[in-house]
Formats: sequence, C-alpha cells, structure tokens
Amino acid sequence: MQLYRILIKLRFIVLISGIFSLCITEGKAQYIDSSGLEGGLAGQMLGSAKEHKNRTIYTSLSPEIIDSIPDNKLGQVITDYVRSKMDRGLSNESEVLMKEPEIGRSVYIISQVEAEVNNGGFKQFFSSSAGKLGDQAEEAFRAIHAPLFAGLLKKANSIYKQEGNTDRLKSLDEEFYSLYDKENLGKLIVNYIRKNKKAFKST
Repeated sequence: MQLYRILIKLRFIVLISGIFSLCITEGKAQYIDSSGLEGGLAGQMLGSAKEHKNRTIYTSLSPEIIDSIPDNKLGQVITDYVRSKMDRGLSNESEVLMKEPEIGRSVYIISQVEAEVNNGGFKQFFSSSAGKLGDQAEEAFRAIHAPLFAGLLKKANSIYKQEGNTDRLKSLDEEFYSLYDKENLGKLIVNYIRKNKKAFKST
C-alpha cells in the first residue's frame, strides 16, 4: 500500500508539472482536479498534459451527452462542467455548489477530496481551500454508495473540528488509500452518473 501511495503521488506530480508547463506557455491558468488517477475519480487516468489541454469542456449537459461519453472520461466531464460555472479564483464555489443538483455537487466534491488527500493527505486537504467541503464530502461519498469513504471523512471531520489540523489526521491517510481496494470509486461514480443522468435537461 505504501508503494501504491508513492505511485499515486508520482502520477500527480508528473501530471501537474506537465499541465503547469502548458499553462505558462499558453499564458493562462488551467483548472486541475483529480479525476484521472486509477482507483477513483482519481480513478480514471487523465493521460497526458496535452489531453488535459485539448479536452472538451461542456458548459451544458444532457442525458444524450452523458450517453455519448465513455466511462473513463465521465467523472472528468462532470467535474469540468461544474468547474466551468466558477470563476478562476473559486470565489463563487459555494454558491455554484448550492445550485447544483446532487449529482454534479457530489462528483465535484469527491474530485476535490481525492486531489488533496492523494497528493498530500488529510492535513493538506484541510489546509487547502477544498477543506471547507469536508462536511459535504461525507454526504457526497454516501450519495455514490461509498459508505467506507464516507465513514472515514466523518472521522477526519471530527478530528479537524476538535483539534484543528493536527498530526492525528496523518493516521487516516493510509486508511484512505487502502479503501480503494474495498470500494471502487471509479465504478461507483460512473454507475451513479449514468443512473442519475436525467438530472441534466435534455437538449
């Protein structure tokens, strides 16, 4: 499991470094999330920085569009769709999420949890802007039927609320990584999206 954790971090470093280089070249910021690492939303490998740069960002979705997207791209498409409604600094993130149906909100929030925890553990998650999504994250994992991840988020939230960003949170990191062997987030998310695709209006 330690090797798995190291591989996850290396994939994030390579991906983020490549995308950052492209962003500098293009002279504009690009949003980065976790939808690509094997195991979860982080579960669908983003591939290359070039693919990230050139992929289609949908600003509207419908059941028909959902049907046309392959499973390995679906989580990323939903995350990008929700992110497209936010400004660059994410100052309206809370407002956008409040207006989103559960499907969009849940997939987006899970992507943020995975991005931070897989990259730097729960301490990084709670020290980042994504940390404010902690309470909603528990609900998001339950929505996709991932009760073990939901229970771990509940435990992490409790520690953070009682003790702040303490080293006790580090003890939960390995447990988070090991849960990928018990709950296939990638599959759960795809099933959840396809089952609830009618939340998006038909074109």
